[in-house]
Amino acid sequence: MEIDPYTINTISTKIKSLSPAELDKFRNENGSALSFLQGEAEFDLYKNILQQNIKIYGAEQISLFSDQLLFSELSKKSKNNKAIEIYKQMIANSAAYDTKHNTTFYLFSDDCQAKLDALSALNLSANEKEQLEALQLSKELYLNRIHPLRIQYLKHLILEKLPEWKDKKNLFKYGANHMPKGESLMEVFDIGNLVSNIEEANYRNSLHIMIIGKGEGETLADLDEYKPFLTVVKDDNWYTYDLRPLKQAISKKKLKVEDLTLERIIKGYDYLVFIPELTKTPKTGKQNH
Repeated sequence: MEIDPYTINTISTKIKSLSPAELDKFRNENGSALSFLQGEAEFDLYKNILQQNIKIYGAEQISLFSDQLLFSELSKKSKNNKAIEIYKQMIANSAAYDTKHNTTFYLFSDDCQAKLDALSALNLSANEKEQLEALQLSKELYLNRIHPLRIQYLKHLILEKLPEWKDKKNLFKYGANHMPKGESLMEVFDIGNLVSNIEEANYRNSLHIMIIGKGEGETLADLDEYKPFLTVVKDDNWYTYDLRPLKQAISKKKLKVEDLTLERIIKGYDYLVFIPELTKTPKTGKQNH
């Protein structure tokens, strides 16, 4: 999932160990720290998957909104009293920062960096060090905005878990930019390409599905890049397009696609699904920004 491994593990533990009332309290207190799982439908789906004993992995950088949750969990598990004190200061400072500054984030502040430096000099557990290094890396990825480096990190996280998911049935749930078999819509070879290559090398197939839809207040004209597909839309049904014959037609030079993004979609995906009216999922808990 497109959520960092530490936050997903925390959420999983809370779902398994807390009562319904305690879980609601946890969700309300943390809100946007839960990333995509702040949405009620997303959370319910995740909870259902977890209760069926399906193993879930997070492979994403740590969100700017997840710092307080991360420090809170570290403060509970740390065996270093000095570190616990620093984590608690960081939670308080981050909470105060959010109310005073609405144009920046605590993670980017001098205070946060000074405390991360202080923590790095302490005797911490391997798990603590790993999480703090991941937070430092996420900070740098956000600040430098170098997209290929972020994708490199995501692929690194996925490959770390390869022995656990290799040769099994897997669902990769990411934004459509990430999942084409070939070059992504953001002009890098992304997770979809990595998974496609791994499955191919193991004599298996990966099925790539792109889902688009019309949000509240949008018209078909707002989805202009998909116009060749949407001209056939006549009603409120969902539409599924098999892109594989189009891919073959391009290869045989029977179809010429001048729009490069459209060509990447056709070559990178097996199916395109269009939902005429997207349902907006309510979000639980506080919004940090």
